Amino acid sequence: MKYFSLLFFGIIILKCGYTTKIPSPVVYKKIAFSFFENKTLKPMLEVILTEELENYFKGIPPIKLVSLEEAELVISGVIENYEKKPAVYDAFQNVSQWQIVISCHIKGKEKDTERIIFDSFINQSLNYPVEEDEEKAIRELMKKITNEIYRQLFSQW
Repeated sequence: MKYFSLLFFGIIILKCGYTTKIPSPVVYKKIAFSFFENKTLKPMLEVILTEELENYFKGIPPIKLVSLEEAELVISGVIENYEKKPAVYDAFQNVSQWQIVISCHIKGKEKDTERIIFDSFINQSLNYPVEEDEEKAIRELMKKITNEIYRQLFSQW
């Protein structure tokens, strides 16, 4: 009787679809990036953001970057603000660290239905030492923005 109970329990578990597999949060497998508009006076921010997004999403196995015609999901956006200001001063009132703030409005739309599934305003900042290259700091900040886009985009499902 003991073995019958174990067998019965095992069959019930198998029939109910019990699994230890973690479901993938990625619903859309084919993604394309549309034009990113730069409304700031700082040139090339849209190019850097696009490059960082492409590099990031290429590293996610179930996602394939495709053309706009083939995409299930199209991500677009506007870089609204770029600001560089002193963040930290030394004892002689010289700037020792700068702070960069970038604000973006990002949208994700299903290509076929035009349904907006993601619409977010992302604001990120980064402090960097005066002796560091500003473009390197911008790239680092764009990586933070890219991480936030992915987090917000796929945490909704």
